[in-house]
Amino acid sequence: MKRRGKKFKSFLVLIFFVVLVSAAIFYVFSGTEYVETPADTVQTAVGELYLPATDSNKDINTTNYFNITLNFSSVVGWSEGKTPAAPEGFIVTKFAGDLISPRNIYVAPNGDVFVAEANKEAGGFFDRFTSWLTGDGKSRRIGESAKRITMFRDADKDGSYESRSIFLSNLNQPFGMLVIGNYFYVANTDGLWRYPYTGEAVMTAPGTKILELPAGGYNNHWTRNIVANRDKTKIYISVGSSSNVGENGAENEIRRAGILEINPDGSGERIYAGGLRNPVGMDWAMGTDMLWTAVNERDGLGDDLVPDYLTSVQSGGFYGWPETYWGKHPDPRVKDQRPDLVQQAIAPDVPLGAHTASLGLFSTTEQHSPKNITAAHLSDNTAPGIGRSFQATKSCLYHLQTVNRQASPKIS
Repeated sequence: MKRRGKKFKSFLVLIFFVVLVSAAIFYVFSGTEYVETPADTVQTAVGELYLPATDSNKDINTTNYFNITLNFSSVVGWSEGKTPAAPEGFIVTKFAGDLISPRNIYVAPNGDVFVAEANKEAGGFFDRFTSWLTGDGKSRRIGESAKRITMFRDADKDGSYESRSIFLSNLNQPFGMLVIGNYFYVANTDGLWRYPYTGEAVMTAPGTKILELPAGGYNNHWTRNIVANRDKTKIYISVGSSSNVGENGAENEIRRAGILEINPDGSGERIYAGGLRNPVGMDWAMGTDMLWTAVNERDGLGDDLVPDYLTSVQSGGFYGWPETYWGKHPDPRVKDQRPDLVQQAIAPDVPLGAHTASLGLFSTTEQHSPKNITAAHLSDNTAPGIGRSFQATKSCLYHLQTVNRQASPKIS
C-alpha cells in the first residue's frame, strides 16, 4: 500500500508539472491581444506617407514568438574600389582604415578629424551565446569596445591625412565630440566630460565630468551626441530611450528619449524636446537656429512601421514616444496612455523608412544638393528582402566631397 501510495503521489506531481509547463507554454506562445491602430495616409513635408495598420504580434514583448521578425544582416567589407553611394553632386573616397567600430565623426574648427571608436559593451557568456544563436553576432561587433577617440590631421584638406594619433583612450563608450573655445567635450554613455584643449594631437590633461547622464538600457541606445548653438552658449545632448516602447517603466525613462539643453559648464539643464525614442544625428539647418535630428523609431508593429525620421526640433516639443507614433497615432501596446501627451504629439517632418536605423546627419548650403543628408543602416526588425542589400563596414571612414566646387569637403 505504501509503495502504491508513493507511486500515486509521484503521478500527481508529474501531472502538476505537466499542467504547469503547459500553462507556461500557452502563455508564452499565445501572445497578448491589442486593439490595433488602423491604417492611415498622412501628409508630410515631402509628400504623402502611408501608415499601415499596426500588427502588435510582431512585438517580441507580446511573447508571441511565432510571429516575431528577427533578421540580422551580415557585415561585409568593401571590395577594392567600392564605396558607399553618395547623393548626386558628391564623390566618395576612402579616408582611413584599421579602425575599431568607428561610430561618430567630428571635424574641429582647425580641420582636425576626430573619430569615436566604440560599440555596445561585450556581455558575458549568455550574451555571446544568444548573439550566436540568433545571428545577432553577424551584424555587430561582439568584442570589447575600443573606448577611444582617434585624431586625423589633414592640414591641406585634400582628403588624405598627414598624421593620426590616439587622442583619448579608456573612455566609456564615447560618441559625441565638440570644441568650444579652449575646451574639448566628450559625451560618454554615462556622462559629459570636458578637457582643456589647445589643438594638441594627444590629450594629456585630465578631464572633468560636468554632467551625469543615464546609462544602460535597450538595443544599443548607448550613443550620446552633442552639438552647440551658433553663439556657443548652449550644448544639446541626445539621449535614447532605455526600452522599445516604455515597457521598463516610466521611472527608467527619466531624462531619456529626448534632447537635453545645458550651459557649457554643465549647469542649467532642461529638457529641450521629448518623445524622441532614439535621436542620434543632430545638426542646425544652415544659416538658421533650427535644430534637426535623425530618430530611430520603435520596433514590433510590423515590417513597415514605424518610419524612422528626420525632423526639425521645436523647443519644448513632444514627438509622441511612447504614447503615439507619427503624430497622434496611438501605439496599442502602451498601457494607461496619457490623453494630454497624445494631444501634444508633434508629427515629424521627413519619413526615412521603417527600421532603417538612420544615424548620421549634416546640413549643407550647396545649392545643387539636398539640404540635409543622413546615413542609414538597417535594424533587425525587418522581414527578408526589405533593404537587405546595404553593405556595411566597421573599420573605415570615407571622404565625401562636392564635385567641381571649392567648398570645404565633408567627412562621412
